[in-house]
Amino acid sequence: MSAASLASTPSAPPDAPDLVLRLDVHNEHAVAYLRLTGAVVCGLGALTIGALGPTLFGWVIVGVAALASVGWTAAFVAARRRTSLPTTYSLSLGAASLELREAGRTETVPWSAIRAAVVDEDRLVVLVHRLDTETPLVLEPRYEGMSVYALCDLVARRVTPAASQALPTP
Repeated sequence: MSAASLASTPSAPPDAPDLVLRLDVHNEHAVAYLRLTGAVVCGLGALTIGALGPTLFGWVIVGVAALASVGWTAAFVAARRRTSLPTTYSLSLGAASLELREAGRTETVPWSAIRAAVVDEDRLVVLVHRLDTETPLVLEPRYEGMSVYALCDLVARRVTPAASQALPTP
């Protein structure tokens, strides 16, 4: 089922069938190489400024650029690691719960324990706010055919019916 058809469907009933979203390997490769490009540019910038015999402020810039290069390289390695084991990364939206599977960790959250799902515009991730903790579950839009907004919409449609069922009646 494509993201467009998922986005156009009405609210999912609480007994909706399981939906398993898999890692989008093609996009993850593209992101990995974009991060590698950032690492190379920052590294070359640091080397160029360092070779020009900078002042104290110039050395600060060299240090910051070198750290940025190391950070982008680490992000590249992490993305490549994800694409080498794509089956270990998935998001399951079941009838009773949401299950996030990543290498080395699985987090299952019942729909009744979820307050809301919102898009974090600054980080471009979906934050799933839970009733039992202040720390939200962070969902990155790295699944096949899912933009950050489509992912949020998909989760929110499942949360709404479960939340209304969990409310006590007066």
